[in-house]
Amino acid sequence: FRYDLDAAKASMAASSIPGGASLELLTDAGGATMGQVIAAQLAEIGLDVTITVVDNGTLFARAASGDFDLEINGNVATSPTALDPIVATQVIDWYFTGMSADLAADDIAAALATTDDAPRTELVSSIQDQLVLEAGNIGLVTVDSIYAVKPNIVGFSPFPYLRWYPQNVSVTS
Repeated sequence: FRYDLDAAKASMAASSIPGGASLELLTDAGGATMGQVIAAQLAEIGLDVTITVVDNGTLFARAASGDFDLEINGNVATSPTALDPIVATQVIDWYFTGMSADLAADDIAAALATTDDAPRTELVSSIQDQLVLEAGNIGLVTVDSIYAVKPNIVGFSPFPYLRWYPQNVSVTS
């Protein structure tokens, strides 16, 4: 994603709300800090964002009924690749946005089917662009996992989702 404040200001000036607008950003407690960052950035282009923090049940009920202007949904995969949060978004957020279930389906299937980084990267970019343009769904974070293990640690084998079985780990002398 590209950060271009001048382009964002130009888009706002050309929009149906050139003078700005007031919006509600709906989130749970886990998204409150991210909401503050988003609100500050949107203020730079004339959007006044009020952050409403609710419990998860309320968040999902309001999101499912379309009762939000902006919403942070933290229910995405902790990922080894950018495809994992995209697939989680497909499963969870398509419902909230009213997008067609077919949106990006071919690109998602193709990206999941390849192990070659170059075409996968192009497909992921295409999918993200479709999500932004068709649904206003913007991925904010993809977490990379890095582990450091001393040579005397045996049996440490992490899964790609920040999980590992401690019962399999032992220390040798």
